[in-house]
Amino acid sequence: MLAGAALIVLLAKTLLLIFAGVLFAIVLRAAAAFVSRLTRLPYKLALAACVLTLVGLGVGMMILCGTMLASQVRDFGKTLPATIASVQ
Repeated sequence: MLAGAALIVLLAKTLLLIFAGVLFAIVLRAAAAFVSRLTRLPYKLALAACVLTLVGLGVGMMILCGTMLASQVRDFGKTLPATIASVQ
């Protein structure tokens, strides 16, 4: 009993990753079934369209947020030495 609990604690990150993967697969399956039913595409083609759409959205968000983040890091780097000097 105690060994089982210890094993679950040690494998918690792995179990959470597996759980997240299963949830992601369920969401993809539902989205692909919806697209397939709506457009009458074959299921595999609808699944590929859903995956490509999600990848495209992810890349777009990285590009959009990445440029803003880079400019903020650059501004932070410029103001950090003056801030440190004023604290000392």
